[in-house]
Amino acid sequence: MNTFLWRIIHSLFSILGISFVLCSLVLGLSVLDDDDVIAYIGSRDGTQWFDNQFAVNVYDIHTKNNIPLTSPDLYPQLFSWSPNGDYLGVIARPYGNAGATSALYVIHSDGHHLRRVSGDLAVVIASERPPFWSVDSQNMVFQAMQAGGNVVQFYKAHLDGSPPELIDISHPLAQAYIESFFPTYQTAPNGRYRVLVDYRNNEWGLYVVVGGRQDKIYHLTSETMMPDAADWSPDSRLIAFSQRQDRIPMIYVITMTGEMVFRIEQGRYPLWKP
Repeated sequence: MNTFLWRIIHSLFSILGISFVLCSLVLGLSVLDDDDVIAYIGSRDGTQWFDNQFAVNVYDIHTKNNIPLTSPDLYPQLFSWSPNGDYLGVIARPYGNAGATSALYVIHSDGHHLRRVSGDLAVVIASERPPFWSVDSQNMVFQAMQAGGNVVQFYKAHLDGSPPELIDISHPLAQAYIESFFPTYQTAPNGRYRVLVDYRNNEWGLYVVVGGRQDKIYHLTSETMMPDAADWSPDSRLIAFSQRQDRIPMIYVITMTGEMVFRIEQGRYPLWKP
């Protein structure tokens, strides 16, 4: 009888133990989705930050695979995902020539079919803002000058290979691009939360606003903080941002309450794939 009862109790504990492990796995994996990918500008494999050999990299946070998308002959400066996640728009100049003019490129999210879409225009980097995509992911707005000119104007790049089109400042896409300048906060995809860098009580911090209440979730200093805007994951659960550590930028991914999830070495401008 005692043996029989012991077997029953042992079986129950085994079942409960398995259930606990499964629940832990499910809860742990629930923080990350299967398609969680972060693109960022970072050091190429085998190099250090001050070697200045950068690429637009994509990091799969499940497999931890890190793949450079841009070629070694380009020095990427800014980039942005298309709304559908199929492309990246990249502003870059030739590697090794700091005085060369920048151009706008588009590349597929798998790293193929890199092509220049700004023609002979000299692309201008305006306030560290990346190219602005149209909702249908077929056009990008950027600022540029004619070769040899000194007047900065708005242009619309076409993914179909057509030459870039000069547009007026009153064009809806130009207005949307202007409105994206100097964002004071980033709204989560679910529209319910905001994240911002703010200065309160004589110190900097990363804050999340929920229902009008603003809470500091991460301490920053003027020496460590980067000018990049924090970016929400597509499911509105995680936040990616970059800060300096010993003058080298690192990417941190945290929950909206400030718990650290993981870090990416030597990188900045983190943007989640839509």
